[in-house]
Formats: sequence, C-alpha cells, structure tokens
Amino acid sequence: PIHSLLFSNNKFVPALKPLLACSRQFNVPPPSPNKLITRLRAVLALERISVSAGSALLNQLVVASGGDIRSCLYTLQFAAAKAGETFRSSSRFAELGTTAVVDMSKALQESLMGDGLKDSR
Repeated sequence: PIHSLLFSNNKFVPALKPLLACSRQFNVPPPSPNKLITRLRAVLALERISVSAGSALLNQLVVASGGDIRSCLYTLQFAAAKAGETFRSSSRFAELGTTAVVDMSKALQESLMGDGLKDSR
C-alpha cells in the first residue's frame, strides 16, 4: 500500500475533497505563543542568528502568522537570508568572518511590515 502524509491548514480546499474519503484526519491545535517563541529562539540559536529586538518582535511574528509554525519558519528564513546578505556586504564581515552571530532584527521587522510572511492573513 502507498502511504502519504499531507498537511493542510484547511481540509475543505476543493483540491483535497477527493482525498478526504480515504484519509485519516488529525486536528492538531497550534502551540501556545510562548511555546512557539521558545522553539523559534532555539532554532535561531542553532543557526547562529539573533533577534536583538527581543521577544516583542518574535511575538509580533507569531501573532501575524496566526500561530502557524510553517509561516513563522518561512518568514524567519526569508529575513535571515536578507540579514545575511547585508552582513556579508558590511565591513563587520571582514572583521568577524563566518563565526559571527548575525542579528536579523531589522530584516525581520521589514518582513513583518512588507511581504515577508508566507501568506497574507
């Protein structure tokens, strides 16, 4: 037998209708904002990225994404890439090199104000 695992924020999307009859569905509630922020901080630490603006900016991300973990991670990835580009083109990169921890506060703020979220809510 073929087994597949599908994720969707909305099981009533017309494209999924044929799959519903032969699917087992699990409703997974979103994590609490505090738990999600803690996990996002852990991911950022592993990636050697900081958010000097603190929890307020991460909380803003969680609220803007509606608690969607994937949306938060996509937005952080987008902002981290932008922050990395900015850092690599700066004079600090020549001094610190690849061992530096990159602050992505400005890039994340811009993502939240612009089109950095995975989808509009």
